[in-house]
Amino acid sequence: MIVSFHHRFIFVAIPKTATHAFRVALRPHLAPRDWEQCILFEKKFFPVETLAQVGHGHISCQQVRPLLLPSMWNEFFKFCTVRNPYDRFLSYCSFVNRDNDKMLSEPLGTMKKILQDKNTRHEILFRPQSEFVIDEEGQLTVDYICKFEALQSHFDTVCSRLHLPPTSLQRINVLKNRPASSVYDEELRGMVQEEYRRDFELFSYSMALD
Repeated sequence: MIVSFHHRFIFVAIPKTATHAFRVALRPHLAPRDWEQCILFEKKFFPVETLAQVGHGHISCQQVRPLLLPSMWNEFFKFCTVRNPYDRFLSYCSFVNRDNDKMLSEPLGTMKKILQDKNTRHEILFRPQSEFVIDEEGQLTVDYICKFEALQSHFDTVCSRLHLPPTSLQRINVLKNRPASSVYDEELRGMVQEEYRRDFELFSYSMALD
């Protein structure tokens, strides 16, 4: 997450949605007193002990909102990146198996086992995207959603809104994935729909597997 008091914005970094491309593009514009928390390529922590102890940069709106003045929360431009749940889950599975060949030799079975493993649900990279951007009543609490499928165009809108110079996004932390439609069968499709149903609904993604 990034909280810029200088430019008056909050970037909610949802895992596996190209957040590092946004970080790299936004970071040069941050002022010394702006907040950023991340650990993958650079280690930065919020100057708030309770959030620094979280140990990663994927902080939710519900976690940060109580630490800001109500006027800041209401007036700052809040945005995030999201991704088609089918593709995001495929990317997650490839990432956690990047040091073995399971996603090459048996992708379907590997993905199903991950969804069936109860311990997986505790992993921050697996959690539904909606959890990061809803309030206590389950309502969306950001002002703008950038979709992975139109990332540069949506980032251009963010730059315009914040009066920042246009910036070409870099491809960072990219894994080569086959198309989701070539991996999924009907059972896996149903499992992902059930696990990420709120993501499909909240971010207007079709459950059809294109």
